[in-house]
Amino acid sequence: GAVKGIAEIITIRGFINVDFADVKTVMSGRGKAMMGSGCATGDNRAEEAVQGALNSPLLDNIDLHGASGVLVNITAGANLTSNEFGIIGERVKEIANEDATVIVGCIKEEDSLGELRVTLIATGFEETAESQVKDNIPQSQASPLSSNETMATVNVSPQSPSSYNSNITSNVIVDKGEIDNVDIPAFLRQQAD
Repeated sequence: GAVKGIAEIITIRGFINVDFADVKTVMSGRGKAMMGSGCATGDNRAEEAVQGALNSPLLDNIDLHGASGVLVNITAGANLTSNEFGIIGERVKEIANEDATVIVGCIKEEDSLGELRVTLIATGFEETAESQVKDNIPQSQASPLSSNETMATVNVSPQSPSSYNSNITSNVIVDKGEIDNVDIPAFLRQQAD
């Protein structure tokens, strides 16, 4: 879901188009970025999809509130309603900083079979993310040894540096071809041809 979502943002022209420049705008100079993706069908699909994106396992329980940059891409069929669009916008507004840069895109996918997908990239919440991750680190369950327990010792013999590389064969291939357009994404080079 998430890989498909980011690929859609960059490569598919949408009804409300979001592209790599928008991704770059949201992510530039704002610290850590997190991405979430959610999809749903049915009467409450907008709420379920946006909640799925906001609570995605990709976010690793990190709270996105106060994000200074948010990019949202909605993918749905022609049956996407303005009410659904508004629900998603309201949920994003709830987590974003009041001065946040928020970019919303929308792709109409004719063969969506009633599915609505929300892909979200949020940045600029570094303080919250670090404290949340620290809170999730399990504390040690270590206890002192009792009188009938003993500590085990392990002896490790060091190896010489040459023994590490003894089974490695190196083959280097140098391409002397043209690399003038290496900074241009492949899909743009193909469009130019």
